Order: sequence, then structure tokens, then C-alpha cells
Amino acid sequence: DAAAAAWTFGRETDALRYPNHEPAHIGDLELWRYTIDEIHAAAKARPVNRRLAKVFWRGACQNNEWQRQRHHSVNDQRALNSIGLAKGMSTFNIGDGACAGDFESGNRARLLAASLTVSDSKHFDVKCQILAPPQNFTCIKDKAYAAELTQASKDVLENSRTIEDEAWIDGTDYTKYKYLLNLPGK
Repeated sequence: DAAAAAWTFGRETDALRYPNHEPAHIGDLELWRYTIDEIHAAAKARPVNRRLAKVFWRGACQNNEWQRQRHHSVNDQRALNSIGLAKGMSTFNIGDGACAGDFESGNRARLLAASLTVSDSKHFDVKCQILAPPQNFTCIKDKAYAAELTQASKDVLENSRTIEDEAWIDGTDYTKYKYLLNLPGK
């Protein structure tokens, strides 16, 4: 009944983490278990056939430049640059509008998912609590994919009132939906 993730890249120190659905759960596994029990009880009280037939997701739709400006150290920046150069990509300088390449796969996925709400809100309820999606896709080799991402970014930004939702959604409220989308990132 436990899940954990470990990483060494992009952090000041190596880490082992468990899911922290809410900041209050950090370091409090009993509170985490209580929350999971509440979510399971809410799910049992809402049979799937009575749930909204929509795909649901909430989280941050941002770009790594946005994140680096606020959260990462100079050492993280050097690591991103050296890996980017090894992959034949340009360096990632804070504030330069860097291309949403390999390091942005989660951000691209969240951008495309949010664009589905713009095009089909009857079936998709994918919204962003932080809306700062990637906008530069010039390093994407697949030009059709780059064009799709460019259009998605334009659509999401032009419809920001539809996509941006800063409201906190309680874990038990996720059980109102038939389909929950799991996207990389936060």
C-alpha cells in the first residue's frame, strides 16, 4: 500500500518521496492513509455509471523556464545545459524562451490535454491551476507535432479563462468523474 519515487537528477540532494496529494501530508503517513480512506469511501458512494462522463485533471500547465526562474539552482541549470548539449540541443538559459524540447515532455502533455478542453469541453475537464505553458517548439524535429503544439499553446492562451482554474479540488471530488487523467509533472 505504498508508492515512492527516487531521483538524483535536478535536485540538490538524492531523494526518496511518497505521494503528497496535499502539502499537509508531507511527513505524515497517517494523514495520507486517512485521506486515501476518504477517497475510497467517496468512490464507493458514487457508482461509476452515475459519474460525469468527462476526462478530469487539475495541475500546473507551465514550462521549465518558468520553473527554473522560481525553483532551480545554478547547478540544476548547468546539469540541464550539459545534458541538452549532449543531445545536440541548445543550452537552456533562464529567461531566453528556450525551446520545449526533451525536458518539457510532461509540460507538452499537459498543454495538449488542456487544449482538449478548449476543443471539446463536453468530454474534457482538464484545467490548469498555474497557466504558463511552453510556447517555443522550434527544436522539435517532427514539424507536424511542433505545429500541433504551437496551435495548442495558442488555443490555451486565447482561452485562458476557460483553462485556468486556481480552485483547490479535494481528492474526494475527483470521484465525481468517470475518467481521471494521469499526466506527468504536477
